[in-house]
Amino acid sequence: MPLMIDGLVMIVNEDLLKKAGISTIPTNWDEMVAAASQIAVKGKDNTLITAGFAAGSATNIAHFSDIYGLMLLLNGGDLTKLDQPEASGALEAYRRFAEEPNNVWSDSMPNSVNAFAQGKVAMIFAPSWEIHAIKTTAPDLKIIVAPIPNPPGGKQFSIATYWVEGVSKKSKHQLEAWKFLTYLSSKEGQTKMFEIQSNIRMFGIPYSRVDLAELLIQDPYLGPVVKQAAEDRFVSLPLITNTFDDGLNDEVVRYLENAINGASQGVSYGEAMKKAKEGVDQVFLQYKIKSDTL
Repeated sequence: MPLMIDGLVMIVNEDLLKKAGISTIPTNWDEMVAAASQIAVKGKDNTLITAGFAAGSATNIAHFSDIYGLMLLLNGGDLTKLDQPEASGALEAYRRFAEEPNNVWSDSMPNSVNAFAQGKVAMIFAPSWEIHAIKTTAPDLKIIVAPIPNPPGGKQFSIATYWVEGVSKKSKHQLEAWKFLTYLSSKEGQTKMFEIQSNIRMFGIPYSRVDLAELLIQDPYLGPVVKQAAEDRFVSLPLITNTFDDGLNDEVVRYLENAINGASQGVSYGEAMKKAKEGVDQVFLQYKIKSDTL
């Protein structure tokens, strides 16, 4: 029973866009890529000083596996078919952001969220909760939050990343626990939690209830989350970073990390993803995950 919803959104440094002469927030993928190239600034030795968009590596990109999963979906791929051209194509597109000489991101940059807070990158994909960390570090930073840009000619997606609550079947008080969760997930429960959270930080967690969406749809930080949820754009895949589950997610993420790092060291995109598939298949077998359940 979810008490919240969240997922990847686009977080934009307004001043860096304006400095590059860009007056509107990119709404489609081609506009975002063009803006990233226009914003990127390099020094005389071709070192990246200001990055346009944070993607392309696994070492310093927060939520890198979520972002690759998003690009896999946008390219028509499937997590159970990583040996197919759609998967290697998504890896190639992901790596292109960090591959010289036309890179808009670099391995020399700090972690992408920290780089954004430091004004070193103009656009990142991250869940809305990362905004708290950014604004805590850089309270005066002017940011705009937007939905994930639309792909050319395809359906839009975003990757869902949020927790849900449940009751253990071993609990001796299952009925009472479900009653408590039922209250917490009610309109009264969720609005009260949001109010309390908003008193101690910038904003609360986005409501999971459809009938509360209108309360947040105009919110500058949470509106894009709610909009994507209302339009059924969120997809759940077992490749989310920061679950710390030491299991399904972490193991899949590890194989994707190896594929991205391998590609950065010269392994072909196809071979990198073929090897990733071998590992991910074993993980799915271990956890009894079937392809038709994803």
